Amino acid sequence: MQSTSCRGINPREAIDALSADVSGNGNTVTPPETPPELLNLSNITTLPALLGAFLALLGIAAVGHVLHASVRRRSRDFAVYRTLGVTRRGSRAILNAHGSTVALFGLVIGVPAGLIAGRYAWKSIAATVPLRFVTPVTLTSAIVLVSAAIVVANILAVFPGRRAARLKPAEVLRSE
Repeated sequence: MQSTSCRGINPREAIDALSADVSGNGNTVTPPETPPELLNLSNITTLPALLGAFLALLGIAAVGHVLHASVRRRSRDFAVYRTLGVTRRGSRAILNAHGSTVALFGLVIGVPAGLIAGRYAWKSIAATVPLRFVTPVTLTSAIVLVSAAIVVANILAVFPGRRAARLKPAEVLRSE
């Protein structure tokens, strides 16, 4: 029997050819059964995408909440800044910087922790199921993630920035 490469061979045709070769000996050739672990993995193919979308929405809500709460709790500070000469644009810039800082700290902690935990979890799954480990994250996706997070944080800072810019220092500081 000639040895051939596995590339370009239809598995069904190869099984039929092998069955024809060994049928005279009373043997049969059947395709290998798919392990149940691999079948279970195919049932959860959408779970990582759904989990990622949920965690992204949770992060967006958390950053939005932090920015709104900072304007509400620090209205006196913004009023003092305004009396010291900070313009409306400057108030918005303070909130944009705050949003970017929160996003960067989340990324600095979250991305490495997520990569480490994800690789460890996937390696353990790939070790128990007949799969080959392939690194799923590329540098391009990490760059896109970082820039998207900063852009979203700055977009979220628009509404609290408007609120901080509209504060009237005399009304806020009068309550003291």
